[in-house]
Amino acid sequence: MAEEPLDLRIDLANKKFLLKEGNLPEEDKIALKSEVLEAVKKHNLLPIYKCFYKELGWEVDQELVSVMQKFIDDKLIEFDAKAKDAEENLGETEVRDAMLAKAMFLSEVGDKENTVEAFKAVNLKAVGVGSKIDMTLNQIRLFLFHGDLPGARDLLENARRLCTEGGDWERKNKLKVYSAAFAAATRDLSTAADLFLESVTTFTTTELLSFDLVVAYAVVTGLLTLSRTVIKKRIIDSPEVTSILEASAAAPPTDPSTSSPEEKKVAELKKVHTFVHKLLRALYFCEYEKFFEALTGVAEWMQKDLLLHKHVRYFLREIRYVAYSQFLESYKSVTLNSMADAFRVTPEFLDTELAAAVAAGRLSAQIDRVAGIVETNRQDQRATQFHQVVKQGDALLSRVQRLAGVIHLE
Repeated sequence: MAEEPLDLRIDLANKKFLLKEGNLPEEDKIALKSEVLEAVKKHNLLPIYKCFYKELGWEVDQELVSVMQKFIDDKLIEFDAKAKDAEENLGETEVRDAMLAKAMFLSEVGDKENTVEAFKAVNLKAVGVGSKIDMTLNQIRLFLFHGDLPGARDLLENARRLCTEGGDWERKNKLKVYSAAFAAATRDLSTAADLFLESVTTFTTTELLSFDLVVAYAVVTGLLTLSRTVIKKRIIDSPEVTSILEASAAAPPTDPSTSSPEEKKVAELKKVHTFVHKLLRALYFCEYEKFFEALTGVAEWMQKDLLLHKHVRYFLREIRYVAYSQFLESYKSVTLNSMADAFRVTPEFLDTELAAAVAAGRLSAQIDRVAGIVETNRQDQRATQFHQVVKQGDALLSRVQRLAGVIHLE
């Protein structure tokens, strides 16, 4: 089966985000705006054009708006005429097909409200489970363009329900990627990591994300949420993941001045993979001297990414805690100078970082600033669990006693 191209609405959602939040050079903004307007004119995307000029403050081309509005009105009249003819002269299947064509058209031009109503009307007809799943996934992509995450959540729940009723293998795999993308966008990074890594061996969801991007998401979210043993099993030992990362790391640099826009995108993603690969090695193989260089590159990419840009500060904080905790596991005590040397940072910077982590309860350690030493406090896991059970048991007994008192009074 041939790969589906990236959905135009997802491509435009990425461009809208970059124009709005990406802090791009002026020449890049001009080029992106030109690409957007070209797509809008070519496909008569009036609702999408309205989103751009409202959110970005563009000057409205009223002549273009009139031309696109007339085209859309004429197409809707045509669809309604076909549906009426099918009702009068043909069968239920032809009526459904005419209604579905109208719904798909509304979705493609970006008209969210009318698309939802049109698909509801189609679902009232005799439609198979597979077709219902396809329609739901189509609407999710539309909702992602509009940034409607609550609406996308409801559609995902509906798609999961449909898959339990009889979705096939390919649609279930696609749903994993949609669910992973939603989880990444809503900072459920543990779920995102699990689903992205499950998807890499059977990936076909090219209408939503490229495989190269899925690999980057899988590694970045996995490093933050998975244990070392799971990282070894699901990332380090995964040929699908490592082949992409190692190929990008070994690829020669390209000359941006002689590259086409598509070649620039590929080169940029390879650069991202290089930093992701370095971060993976820095953490798993304890190459701490590469950690902050790799982290800087990954953070710059995340700031320009539609799904992850809201979580950059959270990721930067949490991944540093992971690195510091992992480093200190090997020592009962270590000097600030030697730890700073390992990470290629200054002792003053590291002192501030570790103090914040200890104060937040993220590191079991003590810092002796006078002696310049960090001492780790290894806790007995069994004793810690025992104390937690006792504490929870006391709280439960207190609640039971209060409830018994209320019942007795009554």
